[in-house]
Amino acid sequence: MMISHFVKVGVEYTQKQYESSRETGMTEQIIINGTIRAQILAILGRVRECEPILNELGEEFSEAGKNDSFLHASGLAKLNTGKYAEAIPFYEKAIKASIVKNNTTVYKYSLAEAHIRAGNIQAGEGLLQKALKEAETSGVPKFLPPIYSCFLLLSLKRGKLGEARAWEKKRLELKAKLGLPAEENDFLLLAEGDWDGTIRLAEPYLSTETEEKINKRREIAALIILAQAWHGKKEAEKAAHYLRRAEDLMQKTGCYREKDRFEETRQLLESK
Repeated sequence: MMISHFVKVGVEYTQKQYESSRETGMTEQIIINGTIRAQILAILGRVRECEPILNELGEEFSEAGKNDSFLHASGLAKLNTGKYAEAIPFYEKAIKASIVKNNTTVYKYSLAEAHIRAGNIQAGEGLLQKALKEAETSGVPKFLPPIYSCFLLLSLKRGKLGEARAWEKKRLELKAKLGLPAEENDFLLLAEGDWDGTIRLAEPYLSTETEEKINKRREIAALIILAQAWHGKKEAEKAAHYLRRAEDLMQKTGCYREKDRFEETRQLLESK
């Protein structure tokens, strides 16, 4: 709950900063603050709020199309709308536009995820290997956990559970070493058939009558996970209930990042 409070405060702060820069009329600051706000909204799965900001910046300022952060945020927005292939050129342009090596590492593993979700497995793996090598030599270990998560996604796509578990082990161990909060990947637990463990991890991400979760992307993922877990426990009505909630929230927010997994789950439930 405390984390959600700080995130909410951060979202409100970026709105004030963006409005303030609009008042000053300084182009560079408008692009920077607008991009920061759009990126945070995109990360939280609030796509219908972030897309108008990016469209506005792109149409109003030609300089935005040369800004690597703006291009990366645009790619993230496309990824979160489920338009995986459309995200790819934005990430590629961000890599070319960046003059900061650490930024290109982030952009490469973002590009890798877009390729993997779009079905370009080989291209995604190649990019992940490059990002991993850069991260290992950068001296910035915080880049490694999300790269490990991407490798885990890749392994799950290939149905290699042992390989996925090995990447998860590396991720959890590094996060513990860095003193960062970490919990097991619920998609991995789901693939391993640990229905109860999956449900335990996913349920706290759901909005309730007394608490509205701010991270809609994570909530949608949790709903899809719960649909599959309850299907695994032979609870068809509960599984259908959570999948309907996921679909409703996707439509409400415009966040379709988990569209591939949603379709897989729907087919699973329909096959009974």
